[in-house]
Amino acid sequence: MTRTSNRTQWVLLAVLLAGCGKPPAPAGPGDMPGMPGMAASAGSDNTGGIKPSAAAAAIMGLTVAPVRAGVGQVPRRAPASVTFDPTASVRVTSQSGGQIRSLTVPAQGEPVTRGQVLALLYDPGQRAILEEVRVAQTLGEPWRSAAASRARASGISEAQIRAVLDGGAVPDTFPVRAPTSGIVSSRPASEGAWLAPGGVVAILVDPDAVLVDLVVDGAPPSPGAALALRDAGADGVRTAATVTAVLPEATAAGVRVRVKPLRPVTPGRPLVAEWMDVTPPSLWVPSSALVDTGTRRVVFVQTETGFVPRAVEPGVRAGDEIEILAGLAAGESVASGAAFLLDSETQIAPVTPGPAAAPAMSMSAEEMKAMPGMTMPPAAAGSAR
Repeated sequence: MTRTSNRTQWVLLAVLLAGCGKPPAPAGPGDMPGMPGMAASAGSDNTGGIKPSAAAAAIMGLTVAPVRAGVGQVPRRAPASVTFDPTASVRVTSQSGGQIRSLTVPAQGEPVTRGQVLALLYDPGQRAILEEVRVAQTLGEPWRSAAASRARASGISEAQIRAVLDGGAVPDTFPVRAPTSGIVSSRPASEGAWLAPGGVVAILVDPDAVLVDLVVDGAPPSPGAALALRDAGADGVRTAATVTAVLPEATAAGVRVRVKPLRPVTPGRPLVAEWMDVTPPSLWVPSSALVDTGTRRVVFVQTETGFVPRAVEPGVRAGDEIEILAGLAAGESVASGAAFLLDSETQIAPVTPGPAAAPAMSMSAEEMKAMPGMTMPPAAAGSAR
């Protein structure tokens, strides 16, 4: 043991010995023995009520809250999976193929509208067909009508055919448009790639075919209930949704519930559903009012004689409140904010009051030398000799 640690031990010992010699603070009239500022009812044995003074209550942070009668809102959550009905999907393809010069398909889960351009393709075959239309325009009928019909059959839009017939230039690229409105479920194509005839640019699904299923452990939310779908990824985006059905088939993990998001969600993304369950009418107190020691659960009820501990049966938690199933009545008031301090007072055995100070502890140098692990500092050892 070093000299510094020896000195530290001696300083701590001196502080302890000095504190033992100080008399306890005198209790005021009506205070609990040894607890200045904490009043006990006259003739009380710590069960008749604890009445802290206004100053003591302020220091403790003690507040009073009424017992509330009504319903509670309990937060619930469940994992959600996003899929879609494959029978309701539409494949957006290129009729003649070509190289994708520009790909404008939105991200997976985003909406598109009918006629929206999803890609621009360089297609030598269609370009050659429009060149025939341009030449046929100079030759007149019947070559003009025949060339236009062939262009329509190859998938070239009427607007592009009309532009060439009116003397416009033959374009270098041709748009691939969405044949219907929907949600992008996948986009297998990539910019710069060559597509064969019939190659897929994107797959769209009907918004009504996007399915969000929950597996709820416990009572499921009712059809029509509102909830939020939170993206479990880093962005944490929230989407409002409505419960459409409680499915009859259950799993070992719980009941399956189907919900409809109010805006598009991305298939394959992990989601968490969050909602509030409304409880039946009951009694509620602030959570801080309940003292739960593991062996007993009490609240401190405000009475004329002070705060009196009362055993209760707690129920569910709802935000900052806790349900009380038994032990309280509507209209009563309980201590909150510092109830645990009141509970600590009820656990202290009565102390015999008296003005006399406790005898100071003393120890000789020889007795100190005999303590295991204690080494006398040189100065103290010299004085002991």
